[in-house]
Parts: sequence; structure tokens; C-alpha cells
Amino acid sequence: MSQALPDQITFYGRDDFGVVQVRAKDHQRWLTFGNDVEQSCIDIRHPYSPVHVYLHGMLIAPLTLAAPKQLAILGLGGGTLANALNQLFPDSLIDGVDHRQLVIDAALSACGLEPHDKLALHCADANDFIEQSQTSYDVIFTDLYEANGAHELQTQQAFMATCAEKLSDQGVLVANQWASEFRDSQKAHAALNAVFGDQVIYLQVAGGNTIAFAYKHALPDLKRDTFYEQAQTAGLKIHCDLQRQARAFWRQNAEALQTGRYRKRA
Repeated sequence: MSQALPDQITFYGRDDFGVVQVRAKDHQRWLTFGNDVEQSCIDIRHPYSPVHVYLHGMLIAPLTLAAPKQLAILGLGGGTLANALNQLFPDSLIDGVDHRQLVIDAALSACGLEPHDKLALHCADANDFIEQSQTSYDVIFTDLYEANGAHELQTQQAFMATCAEKLSDQGVLVANQWASEFRDSQKAHAALNAVFGDQVIYLQVAGGNTIAFAYKHALPDLKRDTFYEQAQTAGLKIHCDLQRQARAFWRQNAEALQTGRYRKRA
């Protein structure tokens, strides 16, 4: 009887914030911060195909917009989101931001993050980067987590207000909220609602995570069947079922999306 091979450590480093390591087994890679919490999971055969379902949910955001051109990822992780966005929107410019150079190094050397001329990587504090940026973003993704939970920015109203200022007119802030961080999620919901009013809707995904979609001016004006078709086509490009997430997004927010009752916010 054969025995399962143990995980191998393919990247290890330590900085002022702690450990960054990548573990590998067969075709999978896991980025961790020195404990058993997966920050990212990558199938190295398809590094543009997100393994974690919450990323499928986050990828719904750009599909609700007309031709997004400027994208920001705050909390780079293993880089799968950046890879997927490049696959789906090859003409879009992507800023990938992480406050730890070790995370960027791990993503590039051990997690399959693919450098390209439309991707700019920045070692910077997320708030400082957005505050100083001169770019008007169509989508800002925030997935700011540390070894044991959410980074404080993930729940701060001032940070969300800064992000709102840097969104384009059609722009949306997309925030991942861990299932295990109920108190932080409640704080994040309150902060988002304070900044964006009624232009915030949510998607519950498998595993219990909640994805918040906070639109700068108006909820998207979607045609349901067309939206489903776009999600199916996008999903085929990155080998994941985005149509399933699109259907859940619509089902969970049907009243707001169908009636447009929140589209009058000044």
C-alpha cells in the first residue's frame, strides 16, 4: 500500500511581520503565513484558475461592468486573482499591491504568478498606495488578511472612503470577508454602508465567505440571461464555474438588481 507524500516547503522567508511559506504537494501550492491557514491555494497546472471559491465570487464584479480597464488588487496573495484577471481582461491594467515583499517574491517564484506588461506589482501599504494613486479604478479588490485574521484596514470606514474616492463612475469596491470573522464582517458591513449607502450588495459563497460589492454611484443594470452567458464564457477561459456564482449573485440580490430601486443615490 502506498503512502501519501508529505508536503514539501518550496518557499520560506521571514520578515518583520512573520513567516511566509509555500507548501507543495502534487500539483497544488499553498501560501501560508506560518500556520495552517491557507492564504492562497494554486493548481500550478492552471495558475490562472482560482481554487478557492470565494475568488470565483470576487470575479463576478468586473463582469457586472462595461469593459473594465483599470483594476487594483489590495492583498496579492499567491497571485491567482491577478492571473485570472489577465486571462479574462488582457487589455486591462492591473496594480497588484502587498505590504510584504516576501509575499510578492513567493507569488512570483513559487505560486505561478505570471509577470506581464499590464501587471504592475507594488510593495506598499494598501491605504498609502490607494491614497497616493492617481488612477481611477473600475474595480478595487480588497483581500487584506494576516496570519490570524483580517487586517485592520479591511474594516475601517476611512480606508473604504479612500477607495471610494479612487473609483471610476462605474467603479466597484469588492471585499472578501472570512466566514470565521463574524465580528469583523459586521464592522466591515457597517463601514461599507456608511460610505456607499444603499449601493452595497452581498454574495454568500460556498465555505461561508461573504463577498461585498460596493458600487460608487449605482448598482449595475444587468440583463439576467446575458449576464449568465457572459459568466459562462468567462468561466470557460479560466476553468471554473463562474455562471454558478453569477446565478447566486442574481438570486441573492434579485429585488435590487431587477427594480433598480437604489439607482437614485446622489
